[in-house]
Amino acid sequence: MIVPGAKGIRVVRSAGAAALGVARGVASAGFVGGALERRGGRVLKVDARTAVMEGVLLPEHDGRADKRGARVDGQEKREALTPALSQREREQDNRSEEGRRVVVKTMLVNKPKHLFQRLFGSTRLMRQWDGAELLMTEGFECARPVVLFRGRDERGRLVETLVLDHLEGRTLLEYMAARELSVEQEHVLADAVALVVRRLAEKRLVNGDAKPSNWVVRWGRGGDGGATEVARLAFIDTVAVGRDLQSTGVIDHLADLVIEAIGVGCLPRRSLLWRVVKGVAGEGAKKVWREVAARVERHGDATPRVDPLRR
Repeated sequence: MIVPGAKGIRVVRSAGAAALGVARGVASAGFVGGALERRGGRVLKVDARTAVMEGVLLPEHDGRADKRGARVDGQEKREALTPALSQREREQDNRSEEGRRVVVKTMLVNKPKHLFQRLFGSTRLMRQWDGAELLMTEGFECARPVVLFRGRDERGRLVETLVLDHLEGRTLLEYMAARELSVEQEHVLADAVALVVRRLAEKRLVNGDAKPSNWVVRWGRGGDGGATEVARLAFIDTVAVGRDLQSTGVIDHLADLVIEAIGVGCLPRRSLLWRVVKGVAGEGAKKVWREVAARVERHGDATPRVDPLRR
């Protein structure tokens, strides 16, 4: 199994939250069988070249106690112990006295093709960082990157590791499958989905992986005096996020939401789907509905190779 490289750690990108301390903490905390797993961690994905794990970094590993300078893209950079955070960043900040819940993604980057990807900033994890940064700049919510670093494992292989703050909440797909929301909550959630798709179109942002298992739903209160229940949506995986001035991405975004739901047998009722399309397209909803239906039909078999609901 691929684990974060602990030898010759080099910080590639940093969000400014004591990056080197977090990188060293992740590398030293252990992966499977280590501190991350013992503190309620779990393996989310594993194959020959990739591993993804969720766990808790102890305070001594989460970057708060490291005053050393970090080398970021060849330059010395001293990290602040308590960096200035916006209100939204403070809401997403997972550090506490018990530790910091993170998602750690590791990938081997030791093949010749990876050399060019590293030089041009286009490895998969670098693209995920860029996608998250673009979304956050435009006011969208997503899993916030903490640090991206490289190091060598015990076999001398170069490993790239991305540490993200964990997003609390269930995925949109899980809510689709559970069918436990009230009608009012379903409407709130449908309206929230429509709002995000519409705003992506307005910003000319596209997400090539907008399937519902890639959206986390975060419930809260809004309106006058917090009397109204509201839903906020955040993206987990941002590797396929980019800007496209030639397309709004609306058809693909809506089709992605439907295709995965069909594949796992939890497509919402037609009235909810129409509410989303109407919320996105307004008077042009009928045309968009037909285009999305055609896009879904062209896709063919929607059964996923791996069940995202882990049933």
